[in-house]
This record gives sequence, structure tokens and C-alpha cells, in this order.
Amino acid sequence: MRFHRLTLSALLAAALIAIGFGVGPAAQAAPDDRLQRLLAYNPGSRLAGPDSIITEKGVTLSLPSSKEANGTAVGLPDTLCSYEHLCLFENAEFGGEKLTVGTDCSLYPIWQLKTSSGRFWGNEVSSYINNQKAGTWAFMWNNYGATDTADRNNWELIEGSKAAGKGLAEGVAWMPRNDMVNVLRACPGPW
Repeated sequence: MRFHRLTLSALLAAALIAIGFGVGPAAQAAPDDRLQRLLAYNPGSRLAGPDSIITEKGVTLSLPSSKEANGTAVGLPDTLCSYEHLCLFENAEFGGEKLTVGTDCSLYPIWQLKTSSGRFWGNEVSSYINNQKAGTWAFMWNNYGATDTADRNNWELIEGSKAAGKGLAEGVAWMPRNDMVNVLRACPGPW
């Protein structure tokens, strides 16, 4: 009986140590947990891949790549944002979580979307990549609290970027007016 207690105690201690040191099932579940929170914070969304979801309005929200080092993305703008997309990043230098939209000329009220930590995207945009067809414009505004995209009386243009074309993605690694983008539009023509 004493041998069984010692063996059981040793197994329990080993399991607790494994969890505490970041090995074992609890440590491996962390990215899944963030993905589940991303889904929970953005009702109506669905899984798009192992690290991303798609919202009801077609916006893709992605967790950071495992290739990031110290919260900074590794790669060129063309590799960090797929062609014919506008990608916004939570952190400067294209790091952190990513929000991606296409070029369908829709207005995207990102103030309604949340990161996996529950923070609103409208308070998180710090860098972006405009990787679209030549001449496609990306506009980013602050809506100053308007709750309807039709109410544009107080909107202020924060960033505007005209794409150079395939293979020539342009990125802004440090947005001068950080964390102020609430509405997006990417369109191959004028506003």
C-alpha cells in the first residue's frame, strides 16, 4: 500500500511539474484558447484555418504567426499580406494579431471587432500593408464614436494609401496616428 501511495504521489508531482514548466496538454492548448476567445468575442464568426476566423462581414482575423520573434513579424510585406488584400496589424512592424480585408469597396466598421484579448480593433491598429492591384486605394478613418457607417459627418481620414501593384506591396510599419482606425475601405477607385 505504501508503494502505491509513493508511486501515485510521484506521478502527481511529475504531472504538476510538467504543467508548470509549459510542457504537456495545458501548455499546448494556449493557441487554441486564443482562437476560441477570438470566436467568442466576434459572434457569428467561423473558423477559417488553424489560426484564423472569418467574421459575418468577411473580415479575416488571424493570430500571430509562429514565425514572429518578440512580437515583430518576420518577412517582406508581400509575404505577410496576401495579394489583393489590405492587412492591418495590432503592433508596429507588422506584429501581433492581423485583420485582413479584400478589395470589394465595402466599408468595414472594425470598431465592432475584437482581438483575442477582448480589445476593440479600432483601438489596436499600429501598422498596415496595402498589397493590392496597382491604383487600388486603401482608406482608414476614425469615426469618433459614430455607431452607423452612414453617419460620416465627423469622420477623419487617418491614412490613405495607393497600391503600386503585384510584387510591390507597401507597408507602414509605424503609423503616426497609432490606434485610431475605426473604419476601412479598400477600393480600386476614388472614395
